[in-house]
Amino acid sequence: QPIVSDRGDEAGQLLDALSGMQSGLKHTILQIASAADQLASAAEELSAVTDESTRGLTRQNDEIQQAATAVNQM
Repeated sequence: QPIVSDRGDEAGQLLDALSGMQSGLKHTILQIASAADQLASAAEELSAVTDESTRGLTRQNDEIQQAATAVNQM
């Protein structure tokens, strides 16, 4: 809830300053939330790429093992 003051004295100045700080903090929190969402998306993409790489390396390892077995049988 925004801080609203129409006072012209020192208390009003303090309330105005607090209102500005509140607005700045709200903006900062929104930026942090947005960055957290972007980080979560990037983490999901990285996880998918890592899984795909793992599958590829496993296939490659299996093929190398098969080739090594074939060479040993010659």
